[in-house]
Order: sequence, then structure tokens, then C-alpha cells
Amino acid sequence: MMRNNQFSSKISLVIYSSIMSLLLLLSACARQSPSSAVVRSIGVNNYKPRVVKTTKFTLGPNQGLLGIRHYYFDCQSTLMPSQYQNAAKAQASYLKNTPSARLQLQGYAAAGGGEGYNIAIADQRARSVANYLQLQGVNPEQISIVSYGSLKAKPFNGQVIAKNCRVDLVYREI
Repeated sequence: MMRNNQFSSKISLVIYSSIMSLLLLLSACARQSPSSAVVRSIGVNNYKPRVVKTTKFTLGPNQGLLGIRHYYFDCQSTLMPSQYQNAAKAQASYLKNTPSARLQLQGYAAAGGGEGYNIAIADQRARSVANYLQLQGVNPEQISIVSYGSLKAKPFNGQVIAKNCRVDLVYREI
């Protein structure tokens, strides 16, 4: 019975996350300044978007699978690629064993779409990684999402386009 309640709780969290993503998608049409990004905490009590200055963090583990910190997506998809499941499981294990660790998922998109669309699709990619980590048992309070969209996209040319469709995993201090 307890296992069913935990499963039901995880499903509820995924549904809640999907609804919040949809709301962000609808609000993404609002224009963001080029030097800012949309940031959200995953936890139930911290769901309101806020705008912050963009920064890069370089903390956290980086041995073995934990060193895989860039998850590259098909540019037409927001589903976490299966090739990163083992790396994500390693990240989940680290987060569960280190409750003080905080992980920021930074979503990026190619510069092909409109600004609002790019921020929303980058958010959906980061959300898919967050959902996977949460299904592995990670506390949602340990995860936050930043959606850069195409604000930091590299110029169009073949392989560089694909490198813009990614989620970076960045550990930060508490």
C-alpha cells in the first residue's frame, strides 16, 4: 500500500510539473531581455518564475558518469535522450546521497524559433531531465531550472545547431 502511495505521489508531481510547464509556455510570449533568463524552483512552494542575471556555476562531482553534464537533445524534441539515462541515474544517486547538493538544469535551444518559443522549449527539455531525476527519487527541492532559450545560442552551421539543443547540469552552492 505504501508503495502505491509513493507511486501516486510521484505521478501527481509529474502532472503538477506538466501543468506548470504549460503555464510557463503560455507566459513565455512575454519578451525577456537578452541578459536574463527565466528561473524556477521545482519544489511545490517555489513555483513562481523570476528573472535573474545569467551566470555559470562550476561546482559538484565530475568523475565517471557524473562528469557527463551536457545532455544533447534532438532539436525537434523535448524528451530526454535515452543515451543519458545512466548518467542521469548517477546524478540522481549522488543527489539522494548528498541532500545539501543543489542542481541547476540549464535549458538551451537553437536560434531558429521565436524568443518565447525558444525559452519554452528549453524549459521543457530541462523539465524532462528534472522529471526523470524526480522519478529516480531526487528531492524536488534540490533541483532548479533556468531556461536560456536561444539567448546563448551559437551561430547556425550544421553540428553547432545540435549543440544548442541541450540541458546543462550545473551544481551550485546552497
